[in-house]
Amino acid sequence: MIHPKSLQQRLSFYIILPVSLLLILMGVAGFVYSRKKLISEWQVAAILQLQAAAHRVDMLLSPITDQIMSMNNDEGFTCISGDVFDWNINRLKQQNGVEQVILNWNNVPVSPGASHFAYQPDAGVFTKRLDSTKAVDKPHSMDFLEYGRIQKITPPRFGNFVEDKTISLISSLLDESRKPIGRLEVVINFEYLIHGITKSGWWRNSKAFLVDDTGKILISAFSGDRERLGETGDPMELQTLQAMKTAFSGTLMGDDMPPDEVCGFYRLEQAPWTVVLITPGKQILSSVTRFQYVYIGIATVFVFFILLLIRLVAGRAVSSVREVSLAANNVANGVYESFLKVTSEDEVGELVRSFNTMVFQLQERMRLKEALNLAMEVQQSLLPCETLKLEGLEIAGKSLYCEETGGDYFDFLAPAEIFGNGVSVVVGDVVGHGVSAALLMTTVRALLRCRLSQPGSLSQVIGDVNCLLCRDTEVSGSFMTIFCVMFDMSKREVKWVRAGHDPGLMYDPEDDTFRELTGNGMALGIDNACIYEENSMGNLKDGQIFFIGTDGVWEARNNAGEMFGRKRLMELIRRHAGGTVDDMASAMMQAVKDFQDSAKQEDDITLVVIKVDHKSVQERII
Repeated sequence: MIHPKSLQQRLSFYIILPVSLLLILMGVAGFVYSRKKLISEWQVAAILQLQAAAHRVDMLLSPITDQIMSMNNDEGFTCISGDVFDWNINRLKQQNGVEQVILNWNNVPVSPGASHFAYQPDAGVFTKRLDSTKAVDKPHSMDFLEYGRIQKITPPRFGNFVEDKTISLISSLLDESRKPIGRLEVVINFEYLIHGITKSGWWRNSKAFLVDDTGKILISAFSGDRERLGETGDPMELQTLQAMKTAFSGTLMGDDMPPDEVCGFYRLEQAPWTVVLITPGKQILSSVTRFQYVYIGIATVFVFFILLLIRLVAGRAVSSVREVSLAANNVANGVYESFLKVTSEDEVGELVRSFNTMVFQLQERMRLKEALNLAMEVQQSLLPCETLKLEGLEIAGKSLYCEETGGDYFDFLAPAEIFGNGVSVVVGDVVGHGVSAALLMTTVRALLRCRLSQPGSLSQVIGDVNCLLCRDTEVSGSFMTIFCVMFDMSKREVKWVRAGHDPGLMYDPEDDTFRELTGNGMALGIDNACIYEENSMGNLKDGQIFFIGTDGVWEARNNAGEMFGRKRLMELIRRHAGGTVDDMASAMMQAVKDFQDSAKQEDDITLVVIKVDHKSVQERII
């Protein structure tokens, strides 16, 4: 399959080629239609020409045949008057084209020396010749007619065709018993009959014949020694002979298209002859052939004009598009100085202007991207990046933002009243994500760190931070949930405050139970008069695991829309309870990623894992 790659190839493949094919198909269709139309018109014209020629011969024969038949008595078989017979014979001799009228009698007992008769021994008849320039000798005629007692004259039949010169019309003379007693032969000049045919233009310029019912050629329009139609084996002549037996007139064509030959034939009414006209197909279609050549020439010029027009009009557009493509490639490689000059006011010019606008906006976006990357680095630097090991505790945290910056927050802090053997762990989630959430997160981080450096209970610390934050969020309406837990390992005690955040989890592997760290409290930044509840739990034991996270963990969704859920989370805690907190946190984060698969991360994901372990060696003090 052809797949044009360049724009120039597409223009050629999808415009020039279809137009060329359309012109060719139109030319072929026009030629086929014109050819069919011309052949059909020729067939009609040929039949009309042949009909006119046949009618002309019939008109010349009609007076002669009518004169012969007029001798019969309308009352049936009654004796024909001698005077009437002589008068008709004289009229017959005077018809145009009649050269001779011959009366032949069968076994007439008349003296052979009579001047009006000649004996023909071979035929066994007496012949009375009537010169067309002399009148019939009435006395002798009357004597003979009285003897002959002619009752009926049969319709004339054709015979005695003499080398393209004469043709005879022969009628039998019948007596009262309907037996022939003689015959009347009228000799007609053949050239007189066919003069109108042979002088016509179509006869001289075509392959034409006048044939009888047997196919004998009486006369043809071309020179050559031909006796019968079809004797050369010409398929068209043989088909014509076959068609003449069943049809009065018609046209025939060869099997090829255009046909090698086209034939028309028409039978005379007065004579058993048929006019045949055979014309080469090329001669009929000569006008179509000339039109075809003219059409091909015009189509060639037209296609060349289209090519030139596409080259001139589309060439500039292709060149401009190529420039845009090269400039876009430079932009993809980080070169943002690729501004193009607008040279037209059409769609290509609009494309160039849009490209320049896009490059300018890309520059702005790249600057913003760089700023966001810097903000991400700054924000990431604000989060603990290493596992914290204190006497009796191991703490690890991880955070994954769905954008460059986010609103999730976790931190490990040392309260003012606890130093060597205690720590505060904070996990927060700002509503929304992005730059605005990151700014609010850093604000809360600064307030918490500042307030925890001062004396006071955990509930007082969260309350003071809420009062300060409400001054900044009363206009924007933003807020942040916080879960703050404080470990005092000298007392083996843990305290926590829940400010609108999801409850934390505590897993005790000794009895394989989970406990939710619940409590009342509103999210920070909503109500500055909110009083927060402080909760506590003592008698911490080695191996106990505390988990604090944001809703991005258990609300993560896969491609099917299914949520990760807290049940999977608890199963992970149970499975990895014997390992380090760093391994546990990494396993949880990887499990969430695998669950999401290719689905888009819709929220920030943050989790902190704390394990009670008095065998732990202190590595870092906050």
